[in-house]
Amino acid sequence: MKNLSTITARELLIGWWAERWVRGIVLTLIPIGIGDSIYTVAMATEYGVEIEFNPITRELLNLGLWLPWAVLNVLGFTFFCMMAGSYYLHTRWRPGGPDTFVFSFIIALRVAMAAYNVTFYYIPFVVTVYPPFWTGLFAFIITLYVMNKLLKRRSDLSWAKAKYYVTSKLGEYKDSRIISRAAAAAATRNSALTNPQVRPEAVRRELSQEAGREDLPWYRGPWVKRVAYLLGAAFSYVLMGITIEFISHMSGLSEWSQSHGPFFILNEVTGPPVMMSFIAILFFMGLSLFLIMRAFSTSQESPI
Repeated sequence: MKNLSTITARELLIGWWAERWVRGIVLTLIPIGIGDSIYTVAMATEYGVEIEFNPITRELLNLGLWLPWAVLNVLGFTFFCMMAGSYYLHTRWRPGGPDTFVFSFIIALRVAMAAYNVTFYYIPFVVTVYPPFWTGLFAFIITLYVMNKLLKRRSDLSWAKAKYYVTSKLGEYKDSRIISRAAAAAATRNSALTNPQVRPEAVRRELSQEAGREDLPWYRGPWVKRVAYLLGAAFSYVLMGITIEFISHMSGLSEWSQSHGPFFILNEVTGPPVMMSFIAILFFMGLSLFLIMRAFSTSQESPI
């Protein structure tokens, strides 16, 4: 952030409002701070203030100042997102490009903390004795990549550009499928002419099937099947959470902190449900990967 000294305080606070898409990004990030505050207070209420890593936050919650802390937490993150948008617009036309990696890193870290808090509140123990840091790690990597891409752009985003990008990609994909089908049909005709074992009737039947596939209604097209597979892959994670929650309630792991304190011990009592949770995670993650692979392996030629 070497150019931070060249921007005025007024521009730093209101500059982000100038561009519509930057304004949308900032307004979209604000609810993350609100959710993080809500679930931080909820975690402290459910599991005790010792669960909070930040010593300042832990001390304020311990003193009962959760409302002032939540207000300051939300306002602080809101002002930071505004600063990030304003600083990006201030520096994106400079020769070296926008220097916004620090902003992207801190925003990604905050999103990761919010994802961790939400997951820990509902699923405090997953696979191991430690809290589910993996959700925070995934959220951090994805958010850092997306924010770094957005805050490094030299051109503005718009619905028209986004629509053109999607339609152009779909057009390129459709053209490539048409070319591949035409090449396959030409290869079939050539093989029929050169190979006496291939009967002309079989070639005509194959070509008629290819032509009939073009007349399929939209709801039987391969993209509907892809969307169904992808929705099933996403829903498998929902089922994973429900299954782990069911195992925790049936085995008593969800009430462990109430009777044994905040520390979790892996023994002959807690071992079987932890292993069952581990198997459930492997199963649903494998199911999700299988559905994703099926979605991307669904070809244009395959009718439903």
